[in-house]
Amino acid sequence: MKKKTEIAIAHFENENIKTALKIASEFRIGLTEAERKQIKLGYECMVHRDFYLQIGRNPAKEIDKAIHLFVEKIQKPYVSRGA
Repeated sequence: MKKKTEIAIAHFENENIKTALKIASEFRIGLTEAERKQIKLGYECMVHRDFYLQIGRNPAKEIDKAIHLFVEKIQKPYVSRGA
């Protein structure tokens, strides 16, 4: 059985970023509360782009931040462990 981390990374590598961020937004280990919220915000900006534009957020910037966190905090550490 695959771990959620493996599933999220597989989605990310297959360019299904939205699903990868959705799964990662539930992670507790290895992420601070602020990092988890940023990943969740990135996912929400993908799903509800117009809403975040209306409230003055920059969805593209929030998504980029979430992707950066995913790569730095989830993908790189997992891959470097050789898991």
